[in-house]
Formats: sequence, structure tokens, C-alpha cells
Amino acid sequence: MRHARTIIGLTALFVGSLVLRIWARDWGLPYVEHPDEPALLRVVVRMLRDQTLNPHTFIYPSLYYYLLAATVRLYAAVAMAQGQLSSLQALPLQTDLYTTMPGLYIWGRSLTAVLGAFAAPLLAILAQRMFGLRAALVGGVLMMTCAYQIEHSHYVTIDAMSSVMVIILLIGAWRIVEQGDWPAYLLAGAGVGLSAGAKYNAAAMALVVVLAHGLHWRRAALGRPLLRLITAGAVSIAIFLSTTPYALLDWKAFRHDLQFSAQNYATVDQGDFVGRWRLDGYLRFVWNQGLFPAGVIILLIGLPFAIQRWPRQMLILISTISIHVFLLLLQMINFTRNILPIVPALLLLATAAALALADVLASALSRVQQKRRPERTEVLGFRQPLLGMLVSPTWTATIICAGALILTQAQDSIDGLRYWSHPYTLVALEHTLRTQPQGMRAAVETNPVQWSGNPVVFPVERATEHTAAWYRAHGFRFLIVNNDHRTPADQAAYQQLLQSAQIIQSFSDRDTGQQPGPGAALLDLGEHVEQMPFTAYPVRFGRSINLLGYQLQPGPLRNRIDPLDQAEQQPFAQAAALQITLYWRADERISADYTLYIHLINADGQRIAQRDLPLRAYDYPTSQWQPGELVIDMADLPLPQLRPGTYHLEFGLYDQATGTRLQAVTSDSNQATELAIFQMQ
Repeated sequence: MRHARTIIGLTALFVGSLVLRIWARDWGLPYVEHPDEPALLRVVVRMLRDQTLNPHTFIYPSLYYYLLAATVRLYAAVAMAQGQLSSLQALPLQTDLYTTMPGLYIWGRSLTAVLGAFAAPLLAILAQRMFGLRAALVGGVLMMTCAYQIEHSHYVTIDAMSSVMVIILLIGAWRIVEQGDWPAYLLAGAGVGLSAGAKYNAAAMALVVVLAHGLHWRRAALGRPLLRLITAGAVSIAIFLSTTPYALLDWKAFRHDLQFSAQNYATVDQGDFVGRWRLDGYLRFVWNQGLFPAGVIILLIGLPFAIQRWPRQMLILISTISIHVFLLLLQMINFTRNILPIVPALLLLATAAALALADVLASALSRVQQKRRPERTEVLGFRQPLLGMLVSPTWTATIICAGALILTQAQDSIDGLRYWSHPYTLVALEHTLRTQPQGMRAAVETNPVQWSGNPVVFPVERATEHTAAWYRAHGFRFLIVNNDHRTPADQAAYQQLLQSAQIIQSFSDRDTGQQPGPGAALLDLGEHVEQMPFTAYPVRFGRSINLLGYQLQPGPLRNRIDPLDQAEQQPFAQAAALQITLYWRADERISADYTLYIHLINADGQRIAQRDLPLRAYDYPTSQWQPGELVIDMADLPLPQLRPGTYHLEFGLYDQATGTRLQAVTSDSNQATELAIFQMQ
């Protein structure tokens, strides 16, 4: 029965951890902000496409690469079965900043979430063996709600997995301290190998195994006991080489990448903070993100009591933390995520301090209770043993101290999940822009791939390169402005754009922690036909479609409705096509999708070129036009080799389904068939 309860409890911890880590795993996509995610996926995709087990890069050990490769291979199999992917060769190598295949990230992040979720039940096992049942409950829940580990379980990175492997190492090390048997050494050796296979510098945790060996055997550490330690070392090397086999098989590349990584950490151009021996940076992390102020205070107050009560346990945990932090302090470049391997040890250290402090408080509460009158044997229907457990000084003090540890972590985790559940700002603005009238152009400071194939949306590096008047004259109505593109030099131009437009939707900067993505806004500059330099030629088709005017100039065929800046220049030179931009407006809803025909007629009345194409069929056919909005379309006409002379264009609209041609009349009620006359040189 007790065994069953243990399994149920550990399973509950795993499931709870997995829910917290897999929640909002698609955050930010298709934008990718963490630079390590595409770097890891690029290696794995190349391995799968080349059908090799050699990652050809050893900046990280290979264990996560292999697990990720298996995950991506499974994703590809599902995608191919569903017709979403043709082959492994179709997997994209480059997914930096923006991905066209979000499923790669969702599956990869799911792998990280599953690996990270094992930390809570494993830490509960370690806590129970080191400190008892209360520690298992508190430590397991604390690890389950650990905000920093939850955060890094939402990335395709190695960091969350590394914390799990170190727990396995510590379980083996503590068993050495308690029992010193062969299974303990084998488990500890495997833990060292797995830790090094997750993150190279975790190999230093082998010193913890040596310490555990000394604590158990003391003066008898030579002879047969030493053979066990040597065997543990051999197991750790074997496990590491099984997870990173090309450390030997491709030794030259392995050595080169280790040297490169060491040199990289000796530079001063990156990192969360810079400088050797920056203990203050890691202490700030513990205060702000690791344990939070309440946890740090409990740790500092309870640590002396915990050391007095559990000296060997505390020595193991403090040594684990000290060894790893010492290695981090030697580096010039400091990333706080590198502390994740020892976060479980830090949480367990705080748990032990909280329980020791709780016991001190419980003793004080017991003395207070002894001065009161005896309790009744039954209160409100509860028998004394149950009531005693609920209100006993030990559990009361434990709930107070553990609650201070857990609640802050849980609240920060909830805030993080709420943050990741919001759509990425540029994605949200994209959705909003797509709900606006689509007839006019839009300039957007977003990734170009986000708008691939859209004929009226123009990705730009800086929207502030042009004024609101310029945008209006060139048929632009909407702007998406991105605060990541702002510089001090363009702030004045940016403010002028804001003052000239209506803000449809806006988001605050990412450092406010409200949503993923940069601060950004969708601006509406309005319709200003009077500022657009097209040739006015008002023609009414049927009862509801109005042509306002046109622009034309020679040039190549366009794949989007680019503004024509040279449309007023005459005469025309020979070109591959005649670029034609038309300006339309519908008076009412249109039920059909109409097709435009254009004929090129020479001076002898011969048709020498023609083109039929539905109005904005590629994205915005006439049945979707909103009454009263301005719609800009292109009707570029491929040209044969033309001789010098006079040419004119004939045009009209018809319903392709029925072949019915719409009557076209000008403002003076004359039938209109001629769009323009031009002189070819």
C-alpha cells in the first residue's frame, strides 16, 4: 500500500510538472527569439538529411542532439503521413528569427518539457532519502513549480535536461554515503556520465561522488572500496562516450570546438553579465529568480539549524553547488542559465533549511500549547489523531515555511505561463491587419517571410524613412511599426508618424513582461485619394464598380503591387511589360468575382497583346471588397517586341462564370473602352 502511494505521488508530481512545462509550448511562434533553439535544430536537421550520427559540432555534448533527432524524425514521419512534408530533405535548415515550420519547435519544446518534468519526482526521491517524507513533499512541489526551470523547459535547449541528470548523480552519491554498495557506485557513475553528456562542465560533479565515497568509507577508502570508485569513474566515461561517441570518432573536431567554446567564454561581448569572479551576479540571480527574497531569507535563517541536524546531507548539497559555481566564476562570460544543473540542489538546500527552521518554530509552538488547556478528543466530528496532524505544531510550522518557498515560485510560474499564453506581438498585429480592408498597401517592420506572397504588404527595415504624406501619396494606408527597429535618430520621425495616424492596436515593450515580442503598433493613415498622383479616368462598370484612375509605365512584370514612381514620364521605351496600376472603388457589396481584360491595339487597329486576369484574385477578389473602400490592383501586360508608333489599350470587366460583360460608361455617359494612348519610341 505504501509503495502504491509512493508511485501515485511521484506520478502526480510528474504530471503536474509536465502540464506546467508543456503549457504554451508554441509561444512566440513562428517568431523565434532564443538563438540557441534554431542552432540546435539546424544541427539535428542536418544530421537527419545527411543520415549521419555525427553532429559535426561539439559546442554542446551530443545527448540532447540524439534525443532531439529522434523527436524530429518522429515529427517528420507524422508530417509526411499527413502530406505536410515530402521528405526529410524538405526539413528547413535555417529557422533563425522566423520559422516556416513551427511544428519543429513545438515537438522540440515538448521533448524539453518531458525531460524537465522528470526533475520533480526525481528530486522528491532524493529528498525523501536525504531528509524524509516532509522533504519529499516540499522539495517535489518546489521543483514542480520552479519558475526558472519551467521557463527553460519551454525552449529547445539543453539546460532543463541538465538539471535532471545532476539529480540522478546526487541520488547515486547519497546512496554511496548511506550504503556504499555496488549499485550506488554504478548509479553515481551513470549520473556523472549523463550529466557530462548534457553539459560538459557538469563532469566536475564527479568530485561529489569522490566526497560521498570519503564520507562513507572514511579511513578505509583504499583497497576494495577504491575499486568501486574507479569503477564508477569508468562507468561515467563509458556513459559519456555512449552519449557523445564522436568525441573520440571525430576527435579533431571535438577538440577544436572545446577550444572555441573556451575562447568564446573568454570574450567580453555577450552574456547576462561580464567578468570573472562575479559572485554578485549569481547572488542576484538567486535573489531575483532562483529562490526569490522569501526563499533566500528562509535559507539564510534555517541553514545553520539544517547543518547542525543533517551535516552529511548539507555537505553533499553545498559541495555540489560550490563546485559548479566555482567553475562558473572562472569564466569571463556569464549566462545565468548555466546555473540550471545545480538548481535542484539549491532548491533541496532551501527545503532542508525550511524544514529545520520549521522544527525550531514547532518547538516554540509546542511550548505555547502546553500552557493552554488540554484539547478535546473530538472537535467538530474529527477524531484526535487526524485533528492533531492538521493542527500539530510541526505541520503548522512546515506549512508556513514551505509555503513561503513554494508560493513565490508558483506565482512567478503562473505569471510566466500567462505571459507565454499571449500571442507574439507581431503575430497579433498580423491577424489584426488581415481583418482590416485589404484594398490599399501596407508597410510593416516585420520579418519578410511573415508576408511572403502578399501583394500589398511591404516589409521595410525602417518605416521612418518616409513621411506620412509619402505613404499616402503612394497608396499606403496601414503601417506596422516595431520598437526593435527604433533608434534615437529616428524618434522624431516616429512620433510624427504616430501623430499623423490612428492607432488601431498597440503593445508595450517586451521588458514590461506583458506579452512576448517587441513593442509594436498598427497605424491607420486613412484613405487620401486626393494625394495620389494617378491619372484620373472615372469609369463605372455595371451599377457598383468604379474605376477612379490608373498609372502605367514600361518595366518588368511585377509580383506585387509596387508603387509606380515614373508613371508620368513620356514617351515609352521598349520593355518586357507594361506596368499598369488601377484604382477601384465599389459602391456596394459585390456577389461575383469579376475578371479584367486588357488589349493592346496598334495604330492599324490590330490586337497585338492581351491579358485576362481576375481583379485581385490572388488575395482579394471583388466578392470580398468592402463598400466604399479604395482598392489598388495591378494589371501588368507582357509586351511583344514593339515597333515605334502609337498604341492604345482597350479594357473591360466580365463575369468569368457566365461570360457576361459589364457595361462601362464614363462620367459623361459615354461608353468607355479605351484606357490610355501612348507613343512607343
